[in-house]
Amino acid sequence: MKLAARLAIALSLRRCCGIFKDLLGTWPKTCQFSAWATIETARPWRSNPFLKNPMPQLIEQPTLIPAAGDSSKQIEEFVGRVNNQETQISVAWMRSPAGWEEPGQRPEFEEITLVLAGNLRVESEEGILEVQAGQAVIAKPGEWVRYSTPVGAEYIAICLPAFSLETVHRDA
Repeated sequence: MKLAARLAIALSLRRCCGIFKDLLGTWPKTCQFSAWATIETARPWRSNPFLKNPMPQLIEQPTLIPAAGDSSKQIEEFVGRVNNQETQISVAWMRSPAGWEEPGQRPEFEEITLVLAGNLRVESEEGILEVQAGQAVIAKPGEWVRYSTPVGAEYIAICLPAFSLETVHRDA
């Protein structure tokens, strides 16, 4: 296996193991000894009595969240602090009209945005990105960004850890 592929697998395992560590308070065996070990040993429900017989959780409907900036933007949170009290990740479906913009922010979380339709403009201290349908952008924690939709857009935003008003740090 090529080195790049091994590194990608190791980073994926590390992120998954980090979530397990937060749940269990300890690193799964996979992460303690070798990034190349099988994921078989990273199944927390085998040793944690509170996680016996895990089942997928159905999210029956999202919660409508008020938007910053122009209130005509629709935010539907499927996973996150508001809809299912998830603190590790949030997933929201956004629909923004043409001309919408929000205040700048310097969040403590990583935000991954996948544009489904339209165009999302992302301003940063380094410049401006125009993200088209079928493209994604990643904003790292601590980076200043401002989102806007000059022609309107529909997109999915994923925040790690979950979005919160206390950690978004919007401009005044």
